[in-house]
Amino acid sequence: MRKGERFELFASYPICSWSGTLGPKEYEGDRQAPEGFYTVDLKQLAASGRHPHAIDVGYPNVFDRSLGRTGSHILLHGGCRSLGCFAMTNPIMDQLYALADQALRAGQDYIQVHIFPFRMTEAKLQQHANSRWFAFWSNLRQGYDLFEAARMAPVVHACQGSYLLTLHEPTRAPETATAPDQCVNLPPAPGEMAKINPGGPALFAGNRARLRFSPVRTAGALVHSRDNVVECARLWTRDTGVSRQNWDAICKRLDFQPKRLLRSVHRQPRNSQLPRT
Repeated sequence: MRKGERFELFASYPICSWSGTLGPKEYEGDRQAPEGFYTVDLKQLAASGRHPHAIDVGYPNVFDRSLGRTGSHILLHGGCRSLGCFAMTNPIMDQLYALADQALRAGQDYIQVHIFPFRMTEAKLQQHANSRWFAFWSNLRQGYDLFEAARMAPVVHACQGSYLLTLHEPTRAPETATAPDQCVNLPPAPGEMAKINPGGPALFAGNRARLRFSPVRTAGALVHSRDNVVECARLWTRDTGVSRQNWDAICKRLDFQPKRLLRSVHRQPRNSQLPRT
């Protein structure tokens, strides 16, 4: 939550289930959850099937579309099953939805959503130095570090296949920041979306709330990670609004779902008949 000119941690919640391997979402049906910088406005809060509360994170954004990435309806939703979304359980999703709804209806234009593959420390990043995504993750880390240093959400631009991230100036609204040549604000300033995606959805600017996700996905199939379970258990406080018993039950599901055995680093063909994710 923003207090004055800095954000302060409001709460930490475990993600009950996410899908895919390390790396960003690239195309419709790959069952990957995205990574990057996204924005949510009031129109992205909606019911989704059996989930009365869901939030569309806004994938693909301008950056994703510039790289030809496709996909749709990447959600934060309830329950504990995922095909590319972030399943948060119903009680936790009710809280996230209520917070987002209240902020946006009170006049906040959008909420930034930052999605990282893991905690973006130098040590964690170097563990993946040989990954094809190392340069992309190094780019994401710039936004991670800016927030950690200033406790303000950075200004984000999409620039020729990479993110340009700059420190937020408290005296200047992010939506008024001038995009460098061949770059686009995320979200775009009024009118810019039409130049990139005529008829596409409008995105709005603001910065008083922020969501950040670090799923700590694994590059392969099922991994029994006691560290993840222990770390998850340590995050519980009375302020989460979830009983300790329910929280521990969620933590025990992390990295232990049988369906993860079916995942691999091999992509499905683009024409495969998979659910839309």
